[in-house]
Amino acid sequence: MTNHSEDLLDERKGLPSASGIESLFLCKGKLLAERGLPDIEYSESKEGTIRHSLAEMDMPIEEIDDPERARAITNAKLAVTNLKQTTIKGDGYKLKEQRMWLRDEKGVPFLSGKPDYVEIIPQYKRALIVDYKMLYGEHSPAHANPQLFTLASLVMQENKSIQECFIALVTPLLDPLYSVSMLTRDLVEEWTEKLYKLSKTIQNPEAVRRAGVKQCKYCRALPYCPEARQLLDSNMDNIEELSKDPDALGEIYALAPMYEKFAASIKATVRSKLKDNNDLVTGYKLGRGTKLNQYDSEKALEALRAEGFDSSELDTAVKIQEKNIVSLWAEKNGVSIPQARKALRELMTKKDALSVKEGMGRIIKEKPTKEEKEDK
Repeated sequence: MTNHSEDLLDERKGLPSASGIESLFLCKGKLLAERGLPDIEYSESKEGTIRHSLAEMDMPIEEIDDPERARAITNAKLAVTNLKQTTIKGDGYKLKEQRMWLRDEKGVPFLSGKPDYVEIIPQYKRALIVDYKMLYGEHSPAHANPQLFTLASLVMQENKSIQECFIALVTPLLDPLYSVSMLTRDLVEEWTEKLYKLSKTIQNPEAVRRAGVKQCKYCRALPYCPEARQLLDSNMDNIEELSKDPDALGEIYALAPMYEKFAASIKATVRSKLKDNNDLVTGYKLGRGTKLNQYDSEKALEALRAEGFDSSELDTAVKIQEKNIVSLWAEKNGVSIPQARKALRELMTKKDALSVKEGMGRIIKEKPTKEEKEDK
């Protein structure tokens, strides 16, 4: 039974959105398969949301404690500055995280979207649309990015004077830093027609479901989808044989995010069921959550000193956290967070108080060379 109560709370009103449009082109049955199912929270999604919020607020870099967040925001700002100089070539009025609606000829909305960054210069009849991808991963470049094309449809429909729309995908943790493409009004209107046809197709209960990494990655229906399970099971049956073939192993690895999301979504679904009723999943119960004790450092140290603990004894229980000391250093010396971090590391290295552990390198997909592209 489909539960539509969630659609009433959804600012998208149960209609497709630009952020998920690529997955809907790949799997026409996804929209209805997800309807009524709760969202699944993933840690990387939360981190991406935080970084988007920092960019939207134009947060000063020196106020961002986390070094990777700071790098992402720094590079995102640099990308937008460069893009403005090479595309719209001026300053206009800006829109950030504003939901827009795509409407049919009768004015009925059938799709929405929230661009991360839009700048419009009316006198030049130009607009720049930016979508940030603040995490590592693979993303379709601007010239082949359905989400950006859809955002262009939204912006141009609401701003009839725009004749040229520059769409840019900014990936501040990757190389290249951004990709950009220019769309004319005619091209965007053709795309809008495709979106309208898609919106009709995906409302059909008989719409075909097709599993794949991109469309399944954040799909709420993943735990229940027979097409997804079939795709995953088909590779697990002969994993040992496939692992001997470098090409086949690469293809299996491309599916790894889907296996991970399947496992994560199953765990989240079971946890949600047990939270509602501890008897809803045969063979499993929801145990008590771990309690984390947090001490007020200043008051705790005062209490321990009153109990006879001296400074040398308390020093053995102190664990230095770089983030906290960097903030303290910046405040004490009147410098920025990056400057404080650099000075702290230099001092601690000199005093032999700092050791650096190298983490495991990320597996990166190789990009075809120019010659390989030409051969194709």
